[in-house]
Amino acid sequence: MHQDEGHYAGKHQQDSEIDDGAAAAVKKRVRNEKISCRAAHDAALEADVSPAVIGKTLDLLEIRINGCQLGLFGHGGKDHGKVESALPQNHDVVRAAIKAAADDDGIGCLKLWQAAEASGCSKRQAASVCDEMDINIRDCQLGAF
Repeated sequence: MHQDEGHYAGKHQQDSEIDDGAAAAVKKRVRNEKISCRAAHDAALEADVSPAVIGKTLDLLEIRINGCQLGLFGHGGKDHGKVESALPQNHDVVRAAIKAAADDDGIGCLKLWQAAEASGCSKRQAASVCDEMDINIRDCQLGAF
């Protein structure tokens, strides 16, 4: 069990309201009281809302996110939550794209997704390059971190 499980709604004001469209799109995709990052992003597209709205909806419904597309969390137990990926063949191109998008505090999730797409590597490979470069990944689009 995750340490915050059952307390996700506490991140938001008590009078926060659930977006009905987001909730409906999310509920179709929940399995075992969890939803994958990919499924949550699919729900955002279906409901025509931002990933942040989906993340807030998940929190208010106390639904746990797993299977981070960057491989950062939700891939097994505590010792196996993160997934490492082999570095991409175009390693230098990916490094340059990440360096250009990062700032002193690291790189946001969305910017890392964009850097991965622009450089032709997977999201997990881009996250592995961040690890190698000691660049912090922050600002999950769904609000998980």
